[in-house]
Amino acid sequence: MNSRRPSESAAGTRRRQPAARAARSVLPASARRTVSSPRHAISRLACAGLLLAATGRASSPALDANRSSETALPPGSGEKTQLPDAPRSPRVAPDYRDVVIPPNLAPLNLAVREPGIEYRVRVSGSRGQPLDLRQPHPHFRFPPAAWKELLEVNRGGTLRWNIDVRDPAGAWITHAPFENTVAGEEIDPYVVYRRLQPLYSTYKRLEIWQRNIETFEEKPVLRNAAIGRGCVNCHTFQSGAPERFALSFRGRFGTPTLLVESNRISRVNSKMGYLSWHPNGKLLAFAANEVRQSFHVAGPVNRDAYHLGSDLGILHVHDRTIEKPAAIAAPDRDENWPCWAPDGRSLYYCSGPDLPLAEVRNIRYDILRIPYDPDRNRWGTPETIVSGAEHRFSAQQPRPSPDGRHIVFTVSESGSFPLFRSDSDLYILRLDSGRWERLPINSDHADTWHSWSSNGRWLVFSSRGLDGVFARLLITHVDPMARFSKPLLLPQEDPTYYDTCLDNFNVPELVRGPVQVSETELAGAVDAGAKRNEHAEREPSRPDRSRVSGQLHP
Repeated sequence: MNSRRPSESAAGTRRRQPAARAARSVLPASARRTVSSPRHAISRLACAGLLLAATGRASSPALDANRSSETALPPGSGEKTQLPDAPRSPRVAPDYRDVVIPPNLAPLNLAVREPGIEYRVRVSGSRGQPLDLRQPHPHFRFPPAAWKELLEVNRGGTLRWNIDVRDPAGAWITHAPFENTVAGEEIDPYVVYRRLQPLYSTYKRLEIWQRNIETFEEKPVLRNAAIGRGCVNCHTFQSGAPERFALSFRGRFGTPTLLVESNRISRVNSKMGYLSWHPNGKLLAFAANEVRQSFHVAGPVNRDAYHLGSDLGILHVHDRTIEKPAAIAAPDRDENWPCWAPDGRSLYYCSGPDLPLAEVRNIRYDILRIPYDPDRNRWGTPETIVSGAEHRFSAQQPRPSPDGRHIVFTVSESGSFPLFRSDSDLYILRLDSGRWERLPINSDHADTWHSWSSNGRWLVFSSRGLDGVFARLLITHVDPMARFSKPLLLPQEDPTYYDTCLDNFNVPELVRGPVQVSETELAGAVDAGAKRNEHAEREPSRPDRSRVSGQLHP
């Protein structure tokens, strides 16, 4: 098998350079923290409610945009204004300075992190009516309709932010303006993700939610409280279609997978993880493995998770048969993280040595590509396109762009579960040249779980870069040359939302519309299957139609 060589920039940037990483971080240095142990993480959780003290005042609801206290006086209205000797950009949270905005994104509500007794913000473009707000507190919420109109008329242009702060002496301090670019291409209007509280050795609440990116509406898809506190696991959509997706589970009801096709729900009683729909909708690639968590008494990584005995399988959706082709289920290899190419003519996946538990800490995955003929169900010969073994890192989670030109994947020093590794970074492989490189969007902490938009112009991913503890969703624009913009934090209606939110957000999937099946329907399908299984356990076992390597299994 051939292994593509990296570019010089890739080889030269694999080892972390603290100064360089700080310069590229998506967050200001004052917002970055290092959590070196579980004790620090617990202290972080306990003190999360006190984070607002750094703003100089407690969080309070923003005033309605139509009230007189928020009526703006444009700069130069006759009041005393003081210009700093060297005007600087204001500190704002989230840091939305110099980002690229989808033209259909909800308002970038923010908090001004400057001390003062009064604040005014103007957001303007070359076209349309500017947004002017003036208020006695630093937490700004913009009127959604006016924001939407301003973005639409400035699509492909820029927005300019002017922020002034009034000091206790009554003088207005004018800060240097900053700008945002409004992209011409929209992002898919919905994102589906998993919400869970930080966990160490156990969990209680795991939930799948959907969020309208164009507004702040968030609704549950399925919460594990509705199914007896089991594990609501992997979810995947066929080409971003909200009416066609799969969910897998673990719990008292076994390890089933729910398939939703044209909003009709069915259940497959087989354990399947890290699912990927074939573009024709007739196949689901998946990984079958045992997930084990371990703990280390020394070193920077104090816990890890491993996939033991991992092989790939293919579910034929029309008749629910399962096969494990020998080409992607080698007995001496662990195969994982499958993802179909956009044309369906090849499958990308990860492969590493099958190591005993005592040695899995040193596992390093390669990324492979194997040709596939969907008309004849024939597999070709695998080819290594990124060699983790050669370059001494573990390459995981390959996700090809919709045009098939690039693959974004995760790199960590070793291991098979990048979310638990602070050194996990996002890389891009340019398939036309075979060269790969580290992306400039990474932080000092784990960056992983990435998903492309259907038009290939946006990438959403999960990052712990805010504080090293909580994973948040970031959005970055990707131009035709595959250059990635500074990531922006998914906006919330309350600009201080992330200061006190104790949830992690991961496994984001961009979707073209809302999920229509209800939580009640999904939970009912899981419970109904569990009851059928309980009845079946009292009856003589009978094989179903599924086959693994040609053998029927119960």
